[in-house]
Amino acid sequence: MVDSYENEDGTMPNPANYATATSDPWKNRDPRFYASILCDGQTFRGDVVDFWENEDGKSGGRSSRFGNEGWNAAKTSYTLRKFMDESLKNAWSDKSKQPWVFCRLGEIYLNYAEAKYHLGDEATAREYVNKIRARARGGKAGILPDITETGDALLKRIQHERKIELAFEDHRFFDVRRWKIAEQTDNMPGKGIRVVRKPNGDKTYTIITVQPDRKFITPNHYLLPIPRSEIQKNDKLVQNPGYK
Repeated sequence: MVDSYENEDGTMPNPANYATATSDPWKNRDPRFYASILCDGQTFRGDVVDFWENEDGKSGGRSSRFGNEGWNAAKTSYTLRKFMDESLKNAWSDKSKQPWVFCRLGEIYLNYAEAKYHLGDEATAREYVNKIRARARGGKAGILPDITETGDALLKRIQHERKIELAFEDHRFFDVRRWKIAEQTDNMPGKGIRVVRKPNGDKTYTIITVQPDRKFITPNHYLLPIPRSEIQKNDKLVQNPGYK
């Protein structure tokens, strides 16, 4: 997910660059990255997020597995920022409410763009995707250029824009299934990043596998099982493929 966010110039990040970076390999990304995901070195509620560990592999920053709450550390060295209430002063005692948005203007624009694409109106489809990108720029000039693709490439851009704009809003699970691309997007290991701090303050960044057995099985993972209680009520119901 992290490397699905574009660079500011509209190009995609090159994972190979992590191996040569000495600090902040996430700089100059799509502004939505910083609004959605916390990574090493970012500031959250006035504190610097420190997922790094020392070269000895026995100590590290407060946010790492060696911190005071190491048992609760993120295995990927990334965590969620989107929806987090940063006004809370004490995370243990203060409480907040987060109203859940079932539909917002950004989704409406993307729904419209996708519908227009399938109706053959590619110009309008591009227009509404670019409205989303213009808002994401936040007034910063020269970043996130408008999309210009046509045909199948345009559909892929619409799908990509949904992945980024609607990240962590309960859309992706259903989107990849209705597009019938889940065996491509979900049938791969889960990745993370290991950040190691050297004595001189430089850091190394290594992509690691944190979920090796992540699989999507076709066709049964495209469907949910019919509850056995319902099948027992009606002997003409046939269970979905892959389930008993």
